[in-house]
Amino acid sequence: MKNTSTEERELHTAQNIINAGTGQSADVEQMCDWFENHPKARNLLTDAELLAGEIASIDPERKERNLARLRTRVRGYKRERMVRWATISVATSAAVVLLCFGIFKYTSMVQPEPELLVASVPVVKDSVPTLIFASGEKMDMTEYAVNKKVIDVVHVAARATDETSSVFNVYKVPRMFTSRLALPDSTIVYLNSDSELSFPSRFLDSVRAVSVRGEAYFEVRHGEVPFVVRANDAEIRVYGTKFNVRAYTEKRVAAVLVEGSIGVEYRGRNVMVRPDELCRVDNINGDISTERVDVSKYIAWTEDMFMFERDRLQDIVSELSRWYGIEIVVEGQTLQNSTITAFFERSVSIDEIMTTIEQTMNVRIIKEEGRYVIR
Repeated sequence: MKNTSTEERELHTAQNIINAGTGQSADVEQMCDWFENHPKARNLLTDAELLAGEIASIDPERKERNLARLRTRVRGYKRERMVRWATISVATSAAVVLLCFGIFKYTSMVQPEPELLVASVPVVKDSVPTLIFASGEKMDMTEYAVNKKVIDVVHVAARATDETSSVFNVYKVPRMFTSRLALPDSTIVYLNSDSELSFPSRFLDSVRAVSVRGEAYFEVRHGEVPFVVRANDAEIRVYGTKFNVRAYTEKRVAAVLVEGSIGVEYRGRNVMVRPDELCRVDNINGDISTERVDVSKYIAWTEDMFMFERDRLQDIVSELSRWYGIEIVVEGQTLQNSTITAFFERSVSIDEIMTTIEQTMNVRIIKEEGRYVIR
C-alpha cells in the first residue's frame, strides 16, 4: 500500500471506526496489511469524504442520537463469537456512521408463517417519483428525490386546479427511490420505496388526515388539531411526534414510535403506544399488540440503510426485492426461516449483497432468467 495522502486519510478513518465501535486503538501497520488483502473494504473508505457534505445536513440532534445507538450495538456485536465478516465505513468529518457491515449469522430458527416463496411485490406504475394532483395532473419529482430535497407541498400544490381539503393528492415513490415532503402544516414525511401518500392541499380545521400505502416516517408538527394517519383498517392519532408506519400489504400494519405518543385505533379498539414500542395490527386474525423494540432498526431506511436484526431470510429478501426490483427465491422452509443480522448501505449493488449472503451463510445462489435463487 503506497503512503499517499489519500491512503493516510483512509487509515485515519479506519482508526476512528475502531475507536467509535470498541473504544480501542488500532495498529497502523496491521491495518495496512489488512486493507492490502481486502481491497473492497478499502474502497468503501474512499467514499466517505464524498458523502460527508450531504450527511452534514442531517439534523445534529438525531445524528448524535443515532451514532450513540450504533456505538452501543457495535460493542454488543463484538461480544458475539459467530461473526464471519464485518466492515464499517465512517464519514468522520460528519461524525455519522455509514454502514456496510456484512452479515452476522445466527443459528436460531423461528416458526414458519404462511407466505409465498417468491419475494415479489406490486410494481408502482410510475417509474419515477410522481406527484399526482387531485385534478389528475402529474409532476415528475425525480430531482427532489435524487438531491434529497424536501418537497414543499404548499408551494408545489399551488398550481393544482383544486385546492380544497376534501380532495386528495397522491405522491408515489417507486423502487430504488426515497423522498421527503413537507405537508401544509409543516409536518415532514419520509416515503420509502414502492410507497405512496395521499394528502389534501390544505387540512381541515378539525383534523389533519393522510393515508399511507407502503412505508413512511413522520415528524409531526405539534398542533391542537389532531393528526391522523390511515393505513388499511388502522388509524393512528397523534398531536406532535415522530413515528414510522409500515403497510405494504393489506394483511398487516406496523407502527413504531420514536418520540411522543400515538394511539392506534383498530376495529373499535384503541392502543396507546409509548416511545421505543412497536404496535402490530394483523388484519388476518384481527389482533393488535405492542412490544418494546430498538427503533433504529425500523427507521434505518431514512438514512439510506438496510438494517436487519435476527430477521428471517425470507423477510430480508422480500425487502431487497422491493428496493432493487428483482425477484429473489429462497428454496425450502428451513432456509427461509433461518435468521440473520445484516447491515448494508442501499447504494450497494444487489450482486454484492448476494455474494456476501452466499459466502456467509454457506449457501448456493444462482442467477437465472433475471432472478436470484438461494438454495
